[in-house]
Amino acid sequence: MVYGVLEHLFTEVCPACGCSSRAGFCAPCARRFARLGPACPYCALPLPRTTCPKLTAAWHIDFLTAPFAYGAPLDHFVLK
Repeated sequence: MVYGVLEHLFTEVCPACGCSSRAGFCAPCARRFARLGPACPYCALPLPRTTCPKLTAAWHIDFLTAPFAYGAPLDHFVLK
């Protein structure tokens, strides 16, 4: 019951359009994000690649993933 009251008082809204959302961006806004295709499992750069920066230099990162391309409208919400 307490959770239901809190959820009603503190409804989450989409940061892009202000509509109510269960978690983060609403579905219509999320569909506008450019999804990336197959990517290198080490550096997350698009495939096919001839070289991977992680394999040619010392990185202190084990794994990287990027589900969306960095660009409008998502770039407005990423902290720089």
